[in-house]
Amino acid sequence: MLRNRRKPTASFPIRMTLLAAAIAICAADARAQSSEDFTDASGQVTVRIYTGPEVTGEINNTTVSVDTDFVLVGGGAEVEGMGSPGALLTASYPDQNLTTWHASSKDHILTYSHKLRAYAIGLRLAGVSSTQLRSYMVLVTQNSGTGEHVSAVAALPPGYLLVGGGGRANWSTAGLLLTESYPNAFQWVASAKDHWITEYGSVDSFAIGITSGTIPGFGSLSVNYNSAVTWANSGYGVADVTVPTGWVLSSVGGQAQYNGQGRMLCQLVPYVDPPTYSRPGGLAMSKDHYKYDSGYTTAFAVAISKK
Repeated sequence: MLRNRRKPTASFPIRMTLLAAAIAICAADARAQSSEDFTDASGQVTVRIYTGPEVTGEINNTTVSVDTDFVLVGGGAEVEGMGSPGALLTASYPDQNLTTWHASSKDHILTYSHKLRAYAIGLRLAGVSSTQLRSYMVLVTQNSGTGEHVSAVAALPPGYLLVGGGGRANWSTAGLLLTESYPNAFQWVASAKDHWITEYGSVDSFAIGITSGTIPGFGSLSVNYNSAVTWANSGYGVADVTVPTGWVLSSVGGQAQYNGQGRMLCQLVPYVDPPTYSRPGGLAMSKDHYKYDSGYTTAFAVAISKK
């Protein structure tokens, strides 16, 4: 349910002083609240989608980890609901060990306590241990450099297939907000921007790859990329896409395009139990903030199956 729009605080510098003096950054237990398995047509590729616990606050950080017999290949972040004024994502990305997904969010200009949860997607291949699987995978990270509107592209080396990725905005005062985190062939693109209040920061892009060759005891994988786009004149924009029959979801991405001051991402969600679909998929949600703006929202789903 939409709540009444709050008025801006009297002074942003005053608010930032208070935040710097005594801010409670919420953190969650990395253990998952729930999980659900999906298997490809061969029966030899399994992904487990983990739904993490909620945290509540004005600036939130949370994580969720995969089980030890799985390897992290994707994940997501969700600001719960479609509230007013709403909150925005600043990060949705993997750790360096491919075990834990991180999610971060914040209100912006207008004070707004909200709930955030993280999602993680783990991969298991029949006949292959998680230690063996990691030896055939790679994580590439790329930083944008500093600016107000920044973008980074993490490109996989030759011989790897892109199975997942994420983005993290690095900010210190007002905030940089995610506008893009999505797959593009063998690259993962991440972008962020300041909004109404000047902020200089950077964004990190993360690309998760798996060998395009043969994995001993298993074989090789195929990767499929799907997307869906919607238009919003203002407010929230929602797009969702499912994976093809016989495939399993490995990662979710999103892109918020805009025409004026900006639209930013507020949800990147892997479906755990879609009410209207018989197979998993991904959802992306974007919104304008403080001032109205129109634009496209695109959802991306990376799917894998045994070749």
